[in-house]
Amino acid sequence: MPSPERSPAESPGFWVVGDDPRLAEIVMGIVAGSGTQVRTMNNLPSPPEESPPIRPDWLLADLRSKGVAPASLEQFKIAYPACQLFLVAGDPRAPIPVELARLGVRHWFVLPVDADEVRRVFRAALRSHRALLERQRRQSREIPDFRDLIGAAPGFLETCDLAARAALSPSTVVLIQGETGTGKGLIARAIHRASPRSTGAFVEVN
Repeated sequence: MPSPERSPAESPGFWVVGDDPRLAEIVMGIVAGSGTQVRTMNNLPSPPEESPPIRPDWLLADLRSKGVAPASLEQFKIAYPACQLFLVAGDPRAPIPVELARLGVRHWFVLPVDADEVRRVFRAALRSHRALLERQRRQSREIPDFRDLIGAAPGFLETCDLAARAALSPSTVVLIQGETGTGKGLIARAIHRASPRSTGAFVEVN
């Protein structure tokens, strides 16, 4: 049975960075039909992009490439802490740089990269990703006074979680930013309803 279509914001993203086109070919063939978007490039963006066209849930980086230095990977991980790293080692016998050891690499591939190994690793990562999204959906449904906010994208669920925590804060000031039509008013009302001040008046100032 085919999986339901997802919007780009809800689809997981897989970045492949390096000079070897075979890595991209392997990943493209493996993720086909999973709803995963793939982005290929020779170099990691520096500085990291604030709003990339495809969200990086996983990154497969070839350490043999000039555009994949340990320092650039460290910057990348700071910008996208939830992204899981898969690295291709040029020489498996070489010591792991300290910068990489502390990044929490999920899997190391050695040359020649085996497509079946990439497939096994990706399937396990995809199962973990889907399980996390399902937990987030359940948690969002359990948040009082946020049930009328409907959505399943990871960014939306993170916003609801942050808003729920803001509602419990003793602060009387909350700054909500976003483009026109993104639901800032709905979030503000949900925060008010879930807060200890819910019995007071809600006054929206545009």
